[in-house]
Amino acid sequence: MLNSGLVVWGSKKQASTSLSSIEAKFIASMSTTQELIWLRGFLSSINHLSHIATPLFIDNQRVISLIKNSLSSKHSKHIELCYYFICEKFADRTIATKYISTDEQLTDSLTKTLTGIKFKKFVEGLSFA
Repeated sequence: MLNSGLVVWGSKKQASTSLSSIEAKFIASMSTTQELIWLRGFLSSINHLSHIATPLFIDNQRVISLIKNSLSSKHSKHIELCYYFICEKFADRTIATKYISTDEQLTDSLTKTLTGIKFKKFVEGLSFA
């Protein structure tokens, strides 16, 4: 979101099968981090440089904990490349992880079946209405 408007959104089938929900969230977070780095570079090229970390909203507190604390667990051993990339970008303050509950995850309206009330709330939140 930039000035309260959606800037980038994407959805695609992952190229590999995730063995855990943590791995799936890491793969999605890595892809989003790559997109954020590109977007920061683009904004910098048009003199809209940000000196603060770009928030990366994640709806899994375990993933946030792993990123912030550089923790390793039996569930994260097989996702080392994603893990170190995201931890590096967190450490150099390119991104800042932020928890967002599933009920507030606005992009769910683009990927999940929602009730009419929840759908309307999300569409309004994305500034589509």
